[in-house]
This record gives sequence, structure tokens and C-alpha cells, in this order.
Amino acid sequence: MITMLFTSISLVHTKRNLLKALCSQGIFLFLTLTISGCANQDVVSDNTFPDQLDISETGLTVTEEQIQQDRNFLKSLHTLENNEYRIASGDKFNIYVYNESDLDTKGIIVKMDGTITCKLIGEIQVKDLSIPNATAEIEAALKKYIHYPKVSLIPYEMRSSSFTIMGKVTKPGFYYFDGSIRLADAIAKAEGLSVGVFDNNTIELADLQHSFVRRGDDILPIDFDALLRKGDALMNIPLINGDYIFIPSAMNQEVYVIGEVNKQGYFGFKPNMTAGRLLAHAEGVKNSAADEIVVIRGNLQHPRLYKLSRDEILTGTSRDFRLEPNDIVYVPKGILGQWNAILSEIVPTLEAAVTAFDIDREISVRVK
Repeated sequence: MITMLFTSISLVHTKRNLLKALCSQGIFLFLTLTISGCANQDVVSDNTFPDQLDISETGLTVTEEQIQQDRNFLKSLHTLENNEYRIASGDKFNIYVYNESDLDTKGIIVKMDGTITCKLIGEIQVKDLSIPNATAEIEAALKKYIHYPKVSLIPYEMRSSSFTIMGKVTKPGFYYFDGSIRLADAIAKAEGLSVGVFDNNTIELADLQHSFVRRGDDILPIDFDALLRKGDALMNIPLINGDYIFIPSAMNQEVYVIGEVNKQGYFGFKPNMTAGRLLAHAEGVKNSAADEIVVIRGNLQHPRLYKLSRDEILTGTSRDFRLEPNDIVYVPKGILGQWNAILSEIVPTLEAAVTAFDIDREISVRVK
């Protein structure tokens, strides 16, 4: 269930203007640390922050209807017709001409200009043609020299479709496929999720809750935990050319701040860390920042969302919000939109932050 926290105590107009003026003068960091220090002391008691509160003005609620819409969308991805394969530069073929073995050619590669070179007839343009159409073109050219030529154009390596998988898999990278591969197969092609050894036990290093598939500008509603732990076939979608899969590390003990702050990125999690303190670590918010901020917790496809008032936290009129490892604090420009829109906005920055964390971690391990 997705729940939220929303505080809406109005501030006097002059106080709001004063706060914005202080922010613009660079006093935000001092003010945040002072307020959070006074309000929270050094230790924040467990009962200071309720886990969740019911609210009437959600604006971000992912309803059962939305969840069903996501499932229907995933079903539609399974029913997409496989388009006929189109030849691309880099594809490799063997060509056989019936009863004309001297014209057989193995290892023909489609060049960057889309042509292949055949015996007797020279260059033939085949890029973007289907294999039957390319075969017909070759046969038509051979008719000048052979009566009723019969050609077999056999592909053995096709490169027009590809996906990228990064993060905590054994072999991250760029992979070609022939148009018929599913998500679980793609992970298997990268030799599965990364594992490590901790206290003599083998553990997985992948954070399935924050993993995602990006298709163009959209984040697909894939639940990786349901796919890989529960075998949910609905989540095992067929991939298409250009899909991007990202699986972050489960070893992160970090929190993230994204959006209209002066220093986006990740910060080491500490006990009693709060949203107000994290904004201070991010060197304050920009003038373009909205008052409402969101704390995103848990699975990116079915998160818990907590909506907070930044002004009220900083002025002490509302309690600060305790963070947990891997929480994401999102500071938007304006009025909060639908969850899918927010997800599309935060994922690229989150991906960069998580990647940077992994690189820093690897460098640190090497230095030690």
C-alpha cells in the first residue's frame, strides 16, 4: 500500500517571504542546521515521526485502478506483434546459390553504407530490407547471368536489435539480440545478478526494489522482485531495440536528494538523519524549488510516498521526517504531478548517483 505524509499548516505571508529571502542569501544551510538541531537535539526519538499518516489531499496516490492500468499495460507489451526482421549494418550472412557452388559466399558482412558484396554481381543494397526482400534483390541481379537463380540468404549474426544492462549483474554491457528475448533471459545473458561473500556467506548484491527498465523516455512498471523471486510471468516482458536495464547495488547505505537543490546526489546514511538535515547537506534548495517535497521509500513501482512541507519543517511548525537507508528526497519545481511523471524525472539522476556510488565504492576497495 502506498501511503503519504502531508502537512499543510499555513504560514504568515511575511514569514514566508523572510524565509525565501534567507534562502536566496545563502543562509539556508545555517538555518536548517540550527532548526534541526533545536527541534531534534542530537537524538530523534522513535515516536517523533509517525510511520505514516492518512491524508485527504494525496495528489500522488497510486490507486488500485492505476495498478490495474499498469498490469494491463504490461499485458499489452506481451501481445506486441514481432515485426519482420530488418537487415542492419554489421549483420553477417552466408549466401548459397543452388547448383552454383562457385557463387557461394560465407561470412558476408553488411557494410556501414548498407551494402553487401556478392560474387559476380558486386554490391547490393540490403539495409532495412527483410531477408526475403534482400534475397529477391540478389536473385534479380543474378538473372543477368544465370537462368532462374535460387538464392538462400542465411543470417548467423544479426545486430539490428540491442539492449543495455548495467549495474549489479555479472557481465554488464551492451548486447545484441534477434528480436525475441525477454527480460529474464536478458539478465541471464548478462550471467545473472552479481554475488559477493559476507561473513562466509554468498549474498546477492542487486537491489531489486530500485531496479528499472527504461524504454525511450518511459520507465516501465516492472517489479523485479516479483519477476525474479516469485516468477511473475507478467513482468517477464519481451524486450525491444534500445531497452535499458539498470540494477543498482543492495550494499548502499545511502540516501538520495534529487531535484531543485544545489547539490544533487547521494549522502552516507547516519542514524537519526532527517529530511531537513539532508537538504542542508545538499547545500540548500534553489529559488525555483516548490514548498512541497516528497520522500520516496521502497519499491519504485509500488513505493510509499511521504509528502512534506519544507517551509514548515524549517520553521519548526512541523516535525522533521526521519529517513531510512535508500530513501529518496525529491524537491520539485512546481506542483507535484502524477507518480509516473515523477518517476521519469528522478530516475536518470538516481541512476547517475547510484553509478557514482558504485564507482566510489570500487575505488575505495582498491585503495584499501
